[in-house]
Amino acid sequence: MDRSDPTGSVFLVAALYRFAALPQWRELRMPLAEFCCARGIRGTLLLAHEGINGTVAGSHDAIAELVAHLEAIPALAGLEVKYSTASDMPFHRMKVRLKREIVTMGVEDLDPARDAGTYIEPQDWNALIADPETVVIDTRNDYETAIGTFRGAVDPGTASFREFPGWAAARREDLAGRKVAMFCTGGIRCEKATAYMRSIGIEEVYHLKGGILKYLEDVPQEQSLWDGECFVFDERVSVTHGLREGEAELCRACRHPLTAADKQSTFCRRRVVPSLPREPQRGRPCPLCRTPSPGGACKQARDKASYRPLRRGISPVIAMSLSPAYFWQVVATAARSETKLQGVPPMLDPRKLLDDLLGSKVPGTESTVRDKAGQAAQMARDNPLAAGALAAVLLGTGTGRKLTGSVLKIGGMAAVAGLAYKAYQNYRNGDQPGQAQTSAEPELLPPPADTPFDPAQAPQGEAEFALVIVRAMIAAARADGHIDEDERGRIADRLRLSGIGDEAEKFLLAELSKPVDLDTLIDAAKTDAQKVELYTASRLAIEPQTRAERGYLDMLAGRLKLPDALIDHVEATVSEVKTDNQSVW
Repeated sequence: MDRSDPTGSVFLVAALYRFAALPQWRELRMPLAEFCCARGIRGTLLLAHEGINGTVAGSHDAIAELVAHLEAIPALAGLEVKYSTASDMPFHRMKVRLKREIVTMGVEDLDPARDAGTYIEPQDWNALIADPETVVIDTRNDYETAIGTFRGAVDPGTASFREFPGWAAARREDLAGRKVAMFCTGGIRCEKATAYMRSIGIEEVYHLKGGILKYLEDVPQEQSLWDGECFVFDERVSVTHGLREGEAELCRACRHPLTAADKQSTFCRRRVVPSLPREPQRGRPCPLCRTPSPGGACKQARDKASYRPLRRGISPVIAMSLSPAYFWQVVATAARSETKLQGVPPMLDPRKLLDDLLGSKVPGTESTVRDKAGQAAQMARDNPLAAGALAAVLLGTGTGRKLTGSVLKIGGMAAVAGLAYKAYQNYRNGDQPGQAQTSAEPELLPPPADTPFDPAQAPQGEAEFALVIVRAMIAAARADGHIDEDERGRIADRLRLSGIGDEAEKFLLAELSKPVDLDTLIDAAKTDAQKVELYTASRLAIEPQTRAERGYLDMLAGRLKLPDALIDHVEATVSEVKTDNQSVW
């Protein structure tokens, strides 16, 4: 498309990816984040050993500079890029994430750069899929296919891309010997999907080059075999022919995109609470939610919370207000104790709240992982968010499989302390930050009982220090200063809709309303070990990719008087456990 914009009235959106061996992918992260932030670019870029994937937006000049910068890296020459425009900035932050895969399928030893199927140009796609001998497969998730797909395409009905290999393997005999044509939003998922198909013996596999976005850009509407709109992972929600912004909107309860017909339904939540006023009518779902609950959040909202296709907010805490269903479900059922701490309701135990923040609740049940560790551990392997990695929902941070799996066994306090202890020991041993990283995912252990990192050794008591950790995470998440009165009001609305309970509601609203008292927070760390833990918890809460967030962590480290070398070890240790499974394609 024409990328010129003499008026400067719109933002240019670039959806880009390339499968390629990137041996230095970890080292690219911070320079790339700084490059984007310096030019006002926002969005998400994912880096892995297998390449790069992402969607970003900015001025036309800034995006052109970024693409040129990426293509100057030898491995990324020939970057696949699709351009579209948006009348408003569709992202609120810039994130550069390190991942095991740039699009998560969970199958080892696939090489899409070498083994992907045959590309089909958009202008040749119609002829291929019109052939009655061709099986056309939509590799996207069910909430995407719900608002648009190609005529005659098979919808696997998957909730996440991780489910696709199982679906395809179960149909291998039916597909063997047939022509298979596959497509996705921008091309990246079907590259990996076609490589998987070939690995299981299905040889004649084709995929749409550039994905649906390129088809909608290049093929005239009167010749198009596309029906509906194409879901995109930003605030535009959908695009249509010519890559114009579509009419779909998100249901803020179940996170499904709603078509124009859905929004006309008398059961549509959008018609009941169009802007989330302070006293909304409760219990009426959108047509896709189907089953309302007394608190206003529907069953499907809870079931689908693990794959919400909605961007996280300007600051990580805003993500809490935009993605509340699962968060408030867990907090509302957090186990309670008789602790009496300043500013804390008497029946709210900060230790168990921290457990839930970091992943100790089994979704859909009243049980902790100590009751159902096997079930929760499997969920952790499948999807950290579904396993209760609540900080990833509340704070917009990829808490990660390793950390989640550890909390499932040892609890939030011990997990934070274990990370801090590991970083401290590596620092004391003179190791280089990150040199101990392996692909074997070693289990994170609690700190030894005879060290000051042991939660039981906290001089102020374990419950009180757990409260310090929770408050440190909230303070870090507020580092960019965007929680204004309107945003607090929206969070309050979500709390009322959730049925969380008065005590937890009052506590969390009070914490969000208070100014950050850094002096009190630092004074609460009574030992050197607790200072390391406090910084570790703060670093877990955010991805420091804005100047405000990086500045806050630097200031915190300085006030805690932690050596730079120790901070480097904390950064490396936390990075090992932080992942983000959300694909942006």
